[in-house]
Amino acid sequence: MMPLLSGNEPLFLDIFEKAKAAIRAQEGCLALEVLRSEQDGMVSVWTISSWTSESALEGYRKSDLFKITWAAVKPLFSGKATAWTLTSIEQVP
Repeated sequence: MMPLLSGNEPLFLDIFEKAKAAIRAQEGCLALEVLRSEQDGMVSVWTISSWTSESALEGYRKSDLFKITWAAVKPLFSGKATAWTLTSIEQVP
């Protein structure tokens, strides 16, 4: 979850638009999406990605693509970003 400073949603989405194909093309990336939430007038964006393995995700996190993208979006945040790594128990089609 990435809380955004007021007015920064379009900037974030522009950065995501430019990076999404490259992120999705990372080895082991199975899916990628961006979501939005608004609570008490504060906008947050969420990215959800699925990976073949924890090591594939770690490879992306260590990549230049991640470092460049993170450096671009981090100044847009109003607070600390949070991330979770989840393991699927069951997927219902």
